[in-house]
Amino acid sequence: MLTPAFPTLSNLLIGYSFSILLGGVSIEWVMRAIRNRSEVLKQEKVIPKRDMYLVRLLGLLERILYTTCVVFGQPAGIAAWLAIKVLTRWAGEENRWANISEANIYLIGNLLTVAFGAGGGLLSVLLPK
Repeated sequence: MLTPAFPTLSNLLIGYSFSILLGGVSIEWVMRAIRNRSEVLKQEKVIPKRDMYLVRLLGLLERILYTTCVVFGQPAGIAAWLAIKVLTRWAGEENRWANISEANIYLIGNLLTVAFGAGGGLLSVLLPK
């Protein structure tokens, strides 16, 4: 199997910028809009504001991981991390997903994080050298 040449530094900067910066701003905007429109989530404080920095930090680290996995041609790393996330959710509280809105927002956030992370990696790899 042929391995493509490693991306140039400028391609890596573009890809990681897409993943980290554009992804971070876009995901924050979308998630805030969803939370503000959800009447159920307005009444229930799903994640206290004091803990939101942890959610943002995890999203940032995930986008970096996903971008790196794509750049190095290791999509199994993305699958492994997603499996760990699923296992930790199942191992948590029994009624963790009693609120379907909360579960859907979690899935939307994960989908956007994977999309921006993998997209950044693809940009790094596929841009002309």
